[in-house]
Formats: sequence, structure tokens, C-alpha cells
Amino acid sequence: MDATGFVLIALTLSLLGLFTLWMYRRMQHTSILQTPGGLRFEAYDFSVQVQRLEQQIHVCCARGVLGTPAAPLTPEAVPGPVEHRFAAPGLDVEWREELHPGYTDVLLKGADGTQLRIARISAPVAARFKYFYLQVRLWIDKLELRLERERIEGLRAEELAAQQQRDADLLVQLNAGKPAQAALTDEEREAMAQAQIAQWRAAAGFTGQNSLSQTDTKGRVLWFVDLADDGRITLHSDKRTVHSTLRGARIEAVFGELEVSVRDAYWSEEHPELCSLRVLKGRSAAERLAWRERLEILRNTLDRQALSELAPSL
Repeated sequence: MDATGFVLIALTLSLLGLFTLWMYRRMQHTSILQTPGGLRFEAYDFSVQVQRLEQQIHVCCARGVLGTPAAPLTPEAVPGPVEHRFAAPGLDVEWREELHPGYTDVLLKGADGTQLRIARISAPVAARFKYFYLQVRLWIDKLELRLERERIEGLRAEELAAQQQRDADLLVQLNAGKPAQAALTDEEREAMAQAQIAQWRAAAGFTGQNSLSQTDTKGRVLWFVDLADDGRITLHSDKRTVHSTLRGARIEAVFGELEVSVRDAYWSEEHPELCSLRVLKGRSAAERLAWRERLEILRNTLDRQALSELAPSL
């Protein structure tokens, strides 16, 4: 072989090496791009785009396997091109490094049970994608928190409407047969108030040992507080009724009333908003002070009990 042949072989090998290096770098290259209304992660053979307005995650990959609740993922499934949009709320991502040494399979799991496995992502690319996902996770957490808060507020609104409808229906029944303009006697107003209170006590499942209420001229209870010795409490004011306990409650004196804030049925550590109702309007300052002290003593007792129950697990 003459010198020209050796030169051609060397040049070919050099070009092949440069091409291989170029391909390797291309396969390892990733980028994070700002897009209108979102963010996009791009790799050689897959991309993941955050669509904030639609609250979706759009995934395209060359080596993926899509599973649904009706057709779950199986180890035998052959990866191929897949495009899928996940709802961002409820999305979870897992990294499975044990399947292929030096590579990682990424599993995306949607709230509807759909799963997408992106197969054989090189370790460096998987690490950069994980960093991208951790940024996206912050947005998903905030989104889920907001959606859960909206769901809870919707449930509270539905419950309040149902309460008010039950109270209105009861008043209609109690007024049945009475002339519309007829003034109620004291006995009739008291009977109507007791009927409303009996309905709330039945819903609460207890009768308090300390109670106060105020009724208007039409027999409607304006406010009601029913306190049991164990800290259970029923509060009614502004056409709203809550059955709760004094654990974690907040008690404040405001403008000639007592504002009691308690946990309702939708309270949780993640959503710790308290429900505030004002009672004791029209009562003397001494009576409001006595009630405040009684409520605070019971609240403090319940809080100490909760701490003592929690202490062994700390």
C-alpha cells in the first residue's frame, strides 16, 4: 500500500473518530428552554415540556412504553416512539437505575393511572433531567396546593348552602299555619329557637353543659354556642354552623363579641385554616370575659393532651 492509501485510511479513521465524538456529544447534550407559558427540557431522544396554562406535561420520546389502567406496563414491552400529555396535578416521577448499568429508566406516573417509561437514558442526561424535574416539582406542588384549597372551599360552600337550606326549611315548617304578619309570642320564639338548636345538637351528636343563644323577633337564632365539658363545641352565627372541638382554637374579643376560630371538617396540617364565628353579641363584658376564660382553659387542656400524645413518637 502506497503513502496515499495510508493517508486515506488515516483521514477516514480521523473523520470516523470526529463523527463518533460529535454523535456522543450530541446524545449527551441537553438544554432547558423558556417557552411561551412554560418550560422545556430537550435531550437527544426525548423532550418534556411544561404547559402552565393548560396545567399539563407534554412528553415526546423515541424509546418509550405507555401503560394505562386497562393495559398496564409489562417488562416484555418493546420501547418505541411515544407522545403523551399528563395532567400536572398528581404527576410523579421515578428513576430506575438498576435496570441497565450506566443507564436510567424514567417512569412518569399520572394521577389517572397512566404510566410512561422512557427507556435507557444515559446517567448524565438522567441527572440533568432530575434537576429539571425538581424545579418543575415546585410548580406542581403549588398547583396541587391551590387546587386542593379550591376543592375544600367548594365543599365548604356546598355544606354551608345545605345548612342554610335545612334551617330555612325548618323555619318554614315551624311557621306553617301562622298568618304572615302575625307577631310571635315569646313562647313561640323560644319554641322555634329550641327546635333549631335541637337540630344542630342532633347533627353534632352531643349536648353541651354550657350554652347561650340569641334569637330575633322572627324566632331565628342569630348566634348559638354549645360547649361540652370535654371541649367539644357547636357554634352558629351569620347563618353558619360548625361542630368541632377547642383543640388548636383561637379565642379573641372583638367589638363587643367573642370570635372563636376552630377546625372544621376540612382542616388538615396541609390546609390549617380555621373557621371563625362570632358569638355573645349583646352580652355583658363580664359574661364575655367569663366565657373567654372558660374556652381558653379547655383549649389549653386539649392542646397539652395533644402534645403529650405526640411526645412518645418524637
